[in-house]
Amino acid sequence: MDWIQPTMLWGLLGLSVPVMIHLWNGRQGKVIHWAATAWLNPQESQSSRSVKLEEKLLLLLRILLWICLVILLVGLWWKAFAEDTFSETVHLVLPHQELESEFRFELEQAQERGETVLWLADGLPELETGAALPDLDFEPVSIQAYLDQLDSQVDSVHLYVPGLMSDFPDEMYWLPKKPLLHLSEHADFSATASVFQLDSGVYLGKDQNGLLNFIEEKESRTKVIEMPIRYAFEQEGIPEQQDFLAAMDAIHSVYQLDFLESDSSQVALLFTSSSLAIGNGNYQIISKKNYERETGLSWQNLVSEGIVPELILEDILKKFEIDADKTKISEMSLSSKFRQIPEAQLSKVPNTTELWLVLLLLIFGGERFLTYRKNL
Repeated sequence: MDWIQPTMLWGLLGLSVPVMIHLWNGRQGKVIHWAATAWLNPQESQSSRSVKLEEKLLLLLRILLWICLVILLVGLWWKAFAEDTFSETVHLVLPHQELESEFRFELEQAQERGETVLWLADGLPELETGAALPDLDFEPVSIQAYLDQLDSQVDSVHLYVPGLMSDFPDEMYWLPKKPLLHLSEHADFSATASVFQLDSGVYLGKDQNGLLNFIEEKESRTKVIEMPIRYAFEQEGIPEQQDFLAAMDAIHSVYQLDFLESDSSQVALLFTSSSLAIGNGNYQIISKKNYERETGLSWQNLVSEGIVPELILEDILKKFEIDADKTKISEMSLSSKFRQIPEAQLSKVPNTTELWLVLLLLIFGGERFLTYRKNL
């Protein structure tokens, strides 16, 4: 049993209010006029100043009425009551059509049992088995944000994933319950990667070993990026412009990537002297200051040691998502990435509100009935 807002328990100090009102009403008494009042002995007509506790049942009802009101304001979360009234199993599926097809039988069985089946994407949209994959807002780096949209009181979580390193880039994820993992068993199941289509007819992308290499044939699910790569300088004549151009020539010599200077509104790479640039967010910012901060080296050292082409190439791969990791991850390694949120940190809502509200109405009705019956 947990109190949602325990500070509101100070309201119990108000129990003295109905007691004092009850005693005050009893102290005042009532004057009853009758015909022989004048013949009474004056001593017998004197009022008593002693406090008498009368109508104890009515006083008890008023005290209970105040207690119920305070408990409603505080909010009571009773674990045993929750286990009897709330139990939800959620199935989360990473947005891959092949994954939904592979586990369709399990997902349909879950839906027949009344369990919740959702896509693991922004908003946690409901999954319809057999339907085409909808247009979902999904980014691997935002998986924790999607998991945060789960109800904190879920009973269990099932997670259906391809089992690739690239699907879960962060080291740790937090959920209300540690998930039960369902990894794909398809050997040819791979991440949707991207490759550059070169003028020579071959492709440039990551091979099975995760190395940037030339590929003769691309996979059916692979996204093709055509040449050239468009770039622009934030302003003309920046001090590092010649160094950036020399670095792009080096990349072209080794990897056959073509570059074309274009208008800044239609580029994939924006070269700038500062670490901040104003743009539409569709390009990758390449900055001298960023490279100096990342490496801890001065610009002169980066240029003299030939590190600038490597840094620019990393930004290019990041921009076009060439770094999709196809390495499989074991169930044990993936399971170690998930942690259950401590119960003390779970946001709870009162689960006995209806019970206390009914009790409050019954007590109030009983108090009003006795008050009316005794004409108080």
